[in-house]
Amino acid sequence: MGGAGFHANRARPFRQCIQDCVLIDVDLLGPCFTWNQGNLFQLLDRTLYNQAWFLKFSSTAMRHLERLGSDHRPILVQRSRGDSKRGDRLFWFWAALLGHDNFMSTVTSAWAGDAALPGQLVALAEVVKKWNSEVLRNIMK
Repeated sequence: MGGAGFHANRARPFRQCIQDCVLIDVDLLGPCFTWNQGNLFQLLDRTLYNQAWFLKFSSTAMRHLERLGSDHRPILVQRSRGDSKRGDRLFWFWAALLGHDNFMSTVTSAWAGDAALPGQLVALAEVVKKWNSEVLRNIMK
């Protein structure tokens, strides 16, 4: 809105990629446009997912947030608690752990690998869970 007209030919490769990868373009809640500058408004930021993701997280809500210090609106993906299986629970971090004498050294040693970030986070969560049960005897109790 407010700029040059939409050119379908320019978007064709992107649309073809979405089709080839069998991705679904999510209708987001909130304002129609994710970017603006002056009187020019555009929908640039999108959320795409595949069928496997949808089957696992079917009740996920996605919406645009307000712009804060940027010309883009961030997209919030909220996973419903009902989507996760019993063994796939959320990981809770307790700030009280930071006060324990050897917690940071445990984190540092767990983070020393060369794995990609998702793998590092999974490994760190496992180490913290084990540390919680062995050292603190479960902070929740």
